[in-house]
Amino acid sequence: MSSTDTSPTQLALLLPAVGAPFELGRIPAPTPSSLGPGEALIKNFAAGLNPADHKSQSKGFIAVREWPAVIGYEGAGTVEAVGEGVTRVKVGDRVAYMGVMENKGRTFQQWIVSEAEWLFQIPDNMDFETAASVPAALTAALLGVYQPSPHGLGVSAPWRSDFDSEINAGKPFVVLGGASQIGQWAIQFAHNASFSPIITTASLHNSGVLRGIGATHVLDRSLSAERVVEAVETITGKKEGVTYVFDAVAFPETQRAGLTLLAKGGKMVVTTSPVVQPEEGSGKEVIFVRGAFQFNPIHEEFGREFLSFWPGLVERGELKPNPVEVLPGGLNAIADGLERLKTISGKKLVVKPWETEATI
Repeated sequence: MSSTDTSPTQLALLLPAVGAPFELGRIPAPTPSSLGPGEALIKNFAAGLNPADHKSQSKGFIAVREWPAVIGYEGAGTVEAVGEGVTRVKVGDRVAYMGVMENKGRTFQQWIVSEAEWLFQIPDNMDFETAASVPAALTAALLGVYQPSPHGLGVSAPWRSDFDSEINAGKPFVVLGGASQIGQWAIQFAHNASFSPIITTASLHNSGVLRGIGATHVLDRSLSAERVVEAVETITGKKEGVTYVFDAVAFPETQRAGLTLLAKGGKMVVTTSPVVQPEEGSGKEVIFVRGAFQFNPIHEEFGREFLSFWPGLVERGELKPNPVEVLPGGLNAIADGLERLKTISGKKLVVKPWETEATI
């Protein structure tokens, strides 16, 4: 096993109990000798903030096995050591990751341990802060667009040699909540798969960003469901509905609008538990996507395939990361940042754990 010296302790943002305020604390840091087979020790330079973090604090959204808990579900850093059997990455590699393991794998701390198999190699043209915005949102959109039903819409992946761009040409694709982190990736995946028009809902001040990544039409997110349906019918010239809808925000009202937009036999992906069900005999499907390659064995082979193509897609400009804002203060900035997440769209909030000031 490759190794490097690490500090015996680290700073982490701790959650003492569900509903409790966060506390900055000092906890044991993982060491190279603690790694199991297939694991990597990573110096965590950036951590992305997600709505799931706030839900985990307030409602226990993610199962916690040990208290106080460390949460945080996206990060980026440098591999400092690898465990037995690791071949995908080596010491010194820059990687991004999802914090889906127990405390040691969560990202609101300075060191993490991750399964090496599911690490994203960071392309040369991407910094740590941007990379920390990628794994969770991208994976949810990726699986929702490209995996087959009942796990996704079943769109053919454009990086494959047998992809035919003519199959989707002239076919509409609707993304509800296009300025959300997941929505921006869904727009790009639809664009790369040659759908047109690509219609999305968002705050209109985000129109420029969304058109720049592939949206052809941006509808005001404040429109009623009825007005959204009318606008889509006008744009597409079709009264019978569309085949594909990706609801990236999955509020009850957007789910209802999305289901109304679907043609017979159409499919809609939602990113939270469905609150709508298709009428019997309509042939419509509502699909709940869960965004991690390792959560379901059916995603693993596809995940390995995508991770091998991922750096090249970014370097060639075929995929563009979401805009980010780095919050000063390191881990101390997270609590206020999670409150800000409730009111912003179009960009990702990121912190640098090693910028945390503490006297503990």
